[in-house]
Amino acid sequence: MGYREIVDDTMTGIPLPMWFDTGFSHFKGRPLYQQRKDEHHTFYPRTVLENGDPADEALRACRVQRGPRWDHDLWHQIYGEPELPRWELQQFGLVVLCAAGYIPDRAISFNHVGVPRTIALDTMQRRQLWSPRRVHVENMPIVRRYLLEYVVARGLDVNSARTNINEFLAAKDVDDRLVMGQCLIEQACHEVSSQERMEPLKLIYGEALTHHRLPQHRPPEVSNCLYTLVAEEQGKHDMEPVAWLGDILTSRAA
Repeated sequence: MGYREIVDDTMTGIPLPMWFDTGFSHFKGRPLYQQRKDEHHTFYPRTVLENGDPADEALRACRVQRGPRWDHDLWHQIYGEPELPRWELQQFGLVVLCAAGYIPDRAISFNHVGVPRTIALDTMQRRQLWSPRRVHVENMPIVRRYLLEYVVARGLDVNSARTNINEFLAAKDVDDRLVMGQCLIEQACHEVSSQERMEPLKLIYGEALTHHRLPQHRPPEVSNCLYTLVAEEQGKHDMEPVAWLGDILTSRAA
């Protein structure tokens, strides 16, 4: 493992992404195993996170960057392990921002001899990093399930929503169950986002939108962003989170 401390985004604590210098080839003249692209995980070590709880698994899966293997190897030779979040709410916020596509103003770029430098990212470069398979979520089901469990456990008052929950669990018609499940998920996202402890995340999210550090299609409110991350797949409503919701509510009632 490397000897330098990772450079984090000052507003969020997310390790900076890489920007691959286009002034030279990252593949030509490299060993055969480096003449390919690879996935660089923002959060590691792998063994700690993949063997942890659902929050750890989601943190591991919420952000990877596809790029030359040469740069990936250099990163791990030079930089040590990232500082993982210490608190539950901090981890939740990191997963939300990464899954929403947050890209900071700076990046790490290696020159032709492998020396890293911190560079400023302009709007066009951030758009390129948002392009398919550049900076993306590695495993969206893991992330969505974690976010759903979080908002239901902390944002859905089971007692006050008992009637709606019972109707949802008893529904036989698929369309009815889908609509009722979506309403419950939306309610949980709204309630958890309205809590005072979520103010720092809402502030960061608003700043990120204002300064174009999030894709333009992201909604202006954290609650709506949470809902789209959890309940939608490529802009369309999905049945899978509703099925998860049924499992979660059934287990809580047992």
